Amino acid sequence: MPSARLAPATAAFYTEQSAFSDPGSFASLYVGLADDPAQLACTVSDLMVHRLEGEQFCHVISQDRLHNDAETRYLDDILRIITKRNDAPLTQRREVGDRFVGVCRDFALLYCSFLRHAGIPARLRSGFADYFGSDGFHGDHVVTEYWDNERG
Repeated sequence: MPSARLAPATAAFYTEQSAFSDPGSFASLYVGLADDPAQLACTVSDLMVHRLEGEQFCHVISQDRLHNDAETRYLDDILRIITKRNDAPLTQRREVGDRFVGVCRDFALLYCSFLRHAGIPARLRSGFADYFGSDGFHGDHVVTEYWDNERG
């Protein structure tokens, strides 16, 4: 099977950081990050905790973090919070109490930024889903979509 092709201009557009995904003055923290999408996804999971998952880690997330972290929109601010809590390299797993408290959008944004830094075209996609559980919850969801040279 021939590899999929992405037009150079399109690849360049989706590899460039946006105002939201730009690490800004924290770009130097990206040194040492993997260039493999699966490894980058693991790194994101080691830096963040979903606001509804504290209990799974036997951790009570404070109300100020539930509110203040959730109000963060730009990646450089997310990185500022992460490094203020623990200034280790981003490749080092954080204890749950040191992680950024986010939602799907925050995970997707950090992942997109990492992928773009690695030269992998990526974007955020959002939509509505009804697969979140048996309680009938229907809500919006944000994921990262990236280009794979073999599969498209």
